[in-house]
Amino acid sequence: MSRWWIGCGLSAVALALSVRSATAQVRPYTLTDVAEAVVAGLETRMLELARQNCLTFPVDSAAEQRLRTLGASASFTSSLRDVCYRGSALEVRTEPSGGQVRLHGRQIGQAPLAAPVTPEKSMVIEVSRGTGVPYRLSLTVPPEKVAVVSLRLPEDTQPVPPRLGESELRDRRAQLLRLRESGPRPTPPTPPRRTRSIGSIVVGGLIGAAVAGGAGSLVCKKDVPVFRVRPDGVREPAGTTSELTGGCLGLAAGAGAVGGGLVGHLLGQRSYSSQWRAYQRESQDFPNVLARFEERQQAAQRLDAELRLQADRDRIIAENARVRERNAKLGEPTVRIEDARQLPRAGVSGTP
Repeated sequence: MSRWWIGCGLSAVALALSVRSATAQVRPYTLTDVAEAVVAGLETRMLELARQNCLTFPVDSAAEQRLRTLGASASFTSSLRDVCYRGSALEVRTEPSGGQVRLHGRQIGQAPLAAPVTPEKSMVIEVSRGTGVPYRLSLTVPPEKVAVVSLRLPEDTQPVPPRLGESELRDRRAQLLRLRESGPRPTPPTPPRRTRSIGSIVVGGLIGAAVAGGAGSLVCKKDVPVFRVRPDGVREPAGTTSELTGGCLGLAAGAGAVGGGLVGHLLGQRSYSSQWRAYQRESQDFPNVLARFEERQQAAQRLDAELRLQADRDRIIAENARVRERNAKLGEPTVRIEDARQLPRAGVSGTP
């Protein structure tokens, strides 16, 4: 018997939806309508009709929880958020635009804003500009009406830097000067260029040949007898003289050239190896050198900004006084109650 009554109930829900669709019913669907369709297993048909005729309730976490308890799928409740809405709503307009709007402590967006809401007699909204103190007001949103709030946002004041004594200012200026005198931005080291050793060989060969030639002039000397001719035509010994042996001297010079060229080549290779090791050490240390330079630059920028703020301190105080004076002359926000109009989405977004 109970199954018969459940079947009749489901049939009645399906019939009601079909009748509303056939007669082009324009009345939006309530949460009760949607809940009955979920129980009857008519999610797909309900979604089609809701997209045509809209919803009268905001699809928030509470509405989703109620429908999920009745058996609604997650995709169905998620799709309901993108269905059009026609019911109670809150509209906030600020001058300038961009004010942060919070409803009961939850941020719901930036002005200009139009959001679905549940009818309430004491709805608390907060509107703020940047990090300034929020403007708070309480209002009533009647059923199927739109509460339009318009207000001018107060300007934010600038933070006033603490006053520094003369000795502190002198110390900071001196520190800034030292940081700025740290030199130009360091550049990466350049690898040594490997040059041909021909030059070293030639120079070494010439030096070796000259040294060997000088030594050969001492080693390759040969005593040669000297004769003289008397008047009667007879030759007689007249002593000895030293002569250089050409072959010996040439051999010494050649050997010296070869040895000097080899020494020059080895010295050239040793010089390049030494330069390459120095380049590797500088390359490994370069990131640390650059990081220290960047730290000095950042410290200099912070000190410069701090000194600029000190110079502008009196100007900031005077400007804050003018801002407070202008904020005191702002008028009270206006609240108008208007007829409900269609909104593109029934979903409610918000963060704590």
